[in-house]
Amino acid sequence: MLASLNHRHIPKVFDYFQFAGKYYLSMEYIDGVDLAVKLEEQNGPLPEKQVLEWGEQIATVLFYLHKHEPPIVFRDVKPSNIMISSQGVKLIDFGIARHFDQAKKGDTMRIGSPGYAPPEQYAAQTDPRSDIYAFSMLFCWLPCRGRSPW
Repeated sequence: MLASLNHRHIPKVFDYFQFAGKYYLSMEYIDGVDLAVKLEEQNGPLPEKQVLEWGEQIATVLFYLHKHEPPIVFRDVKPSNIMISSQGVKLIDFGIARHFDQAKKGDTMRIGSPGYAPPEQYAAQTDPRSDIYAFSMLFCWLPCRGRSPW
């Protein structure tokens, strides 16, 4: 799936192959840190302008994924899956992403990141709204520098 995507805020896949029963990806190198590390290193609140910029970039990626036919549901929006570099953000780790199939009654894998994943991700079918929920939770956590706002 990842190799077929082309968006400036998703790492490019240059090649992929299988060798000795294992799968490999050759991908774009991102010179930066993930948002979880950035939050740990931050001394004080993140600049509001920067947070809004990153939010807009993440939103454009989700919009891009959701407008595919069928839509792609990322299912794991959280700080450690967002790389920050001088060029902006990149959404990484498409390990549990999937194409949305409305005919399915539920997801086969009930996994997600506590604090970000919506309740239905653990009990039912996820769809693009699940990513919107996780995106919203991310922006509840950012002002608190990754600590629970509750």
